[in-house]
Amino acid sequence: FMKTIKDKQLLVGADFAGYPLKEAVCAHLRAKGCLGITCLAIDERPDAHVRAALDVIRRHAPEFRVASAVNRPSALSDQLHDMSPILTLADYEPAMLEARKAAGSKSTFYVCLHPLKPNTFITSPLAEAEWLGLFAAANRLDGFLRWAYNSWNRNPFEHTDFVNWPPSDCWLVYPGNLSSVHFERLRDGMEDFEKVALLRRAAEAEGACKELRDAVRAMDEGLKALFTVPRSQGDTHAEDVRRARRLSDAAAAAAS
Repeated sequence: FMKTIKDKQLLVGADFAGYPLKEAVCAHLRAKGCLGITCLAIDERPDAHVRAALDVIRRHAPEFRVASAVNRPSALSDQLHDMSPILTLADYEPAMLEARKAAGSKSTFYVCLHPLKPNTFITSPLAEAEWLGLFAAANRLDGFLRWAYNSWNRNPFEHTDFVNWPPSDCWLVYPGNLSSVHFERLRDGMEDFEKVALLRRAAEAEGACKELRDAVRAMDEGLKALFTVPRSQGDTHAEDVRRARRLSDAAAAAAS
């Protein structure tokens, strides 16, 4: 499959074990002028497998960039253009994060079956979904990855489970272009993320007043203290979201 995402980067999934298929995909992307903006995705593989895949890519299609959902950052992290560790291991080292930003790489985090909280299951408190976006904002990540958007079972209106996975782990929305309360709260977190980014840009702009710079600095310090990996496993998600809103509202008031 291929999909176009926001920055015109292409994410491609294919079984590259078959040489003819690999050559056909590469030839098609080259003909379309898309190979240089394409990421080949590797999903949750140990470093030995990733290293072998990178070797094949470098030898046969070096124009590809690589995206990967990983269990944790590792020695191979600097070779991944788009990296997303699981939330419970997403405490990036500041030096690594800065180096990735300087290189133009994407750094995000993800949830799936794990962790049980925070998450977007039907059984998850709604505030947990919004908390995820604020975690990305607080830690200056590029975003959040949810493994499935609409991978429905036979009838998601009757049953929200799939084998022994948590209810609605496989989807955030329903057939017929129907949303869900968890997806709407996740979208609230996306809006929180954008609000924080806008306030930071305003504070960094030439001529920004001291009141705004101080308010954004206080917001950043408060968010950083609230949205941490250890705190993610607690039961304060709703209060954390409320406190984050107060912090961003105070910074917004200073910008107006």
